[in-house]
Amino acid sequence: MAAVVGAMLLCNLVAAQQYCIPPQGSICESDKIMNVNFAGINNASGCSSTGYTDYTDLPAGQVVAQETYTISVTPEFGLTTVGVWIDYNHDKSFSANEFTDLGASNEPATLTATLTIPEDAILGSTRMRVKCQLLVAVSPGSSCSLPAWDNGETEDYAIMISGATAGNQDFSREKFAVYPNPAADSITIIAPHGKDVREVTVFNLSGQLVLAANNSTTLDVKDLAPGIYFVNILTKDGSSAIRFIKS
Repeated sequence: MAAVVGAMLLCNLVAAQQYCIPPQGSICESDKIMNVNFAGINNASGCSSTGYTDYTDLPAGQVVAQETYTISVTPEFGLTTVGVWIDYNHDKSFSANEFTDLGASNEPATLTATLTIPEDAILGSTRMRVKCQLLVAVSPGSSCSLPAWDNGETEDYAIMISGATAGNQDFSREKFAVYPNPAADSITIIAPHGKDVREVTVFNLSGQLVLAANNSTTLDVKDLAPGIYFVNILTKDGSSAIRFIKS
């Protein structure tokens, strides 16, 4: 019995760590997303048979805390409404305060809006969700539900959030360093005096986690493919991100 309960708890924990997937049943006869353009993402697409597509394997959109960006979404038809969420706090949930409304157009047109990455956004890889539906405005609490009239589409994308530049905030990436950079075998995190590093995670340009270490400032990177990576550093005061090159 204890083993069964333990397995159930483990399954619940794993489930709690995953993003919700909109239920199957949506159709795209009158509404589908033809293109999403944001922070380096420029994806032209159609629609899956379920009305939901996970594009997080594409290269991640690159954004910086406190900076403002334009997002553009092109539905196939008019009378389509569009909403976007970015999981700024990395809790695997799309909250109302993470929502941006792109509105609607009577005629087929690209819908645009500006959004500012919050100063307190957790740095590193996270997820953006884009949703369109027929006639009815996309509501902030509808990220996991079927589109109105079961007619519309939902798409997910990876987003990489980096720290603000020095001078914009006290806890900035300029106060940390990675040595050596470029690196072939290992890297060491050099932290300011009094900053205890609790966790270090490394992401590739697609937003995929490739390395992680707790309570350590040295990471073995010799098995990483050559290229550009982001090192996310977590302390009790916040997080910061630094770019490094694997030679």
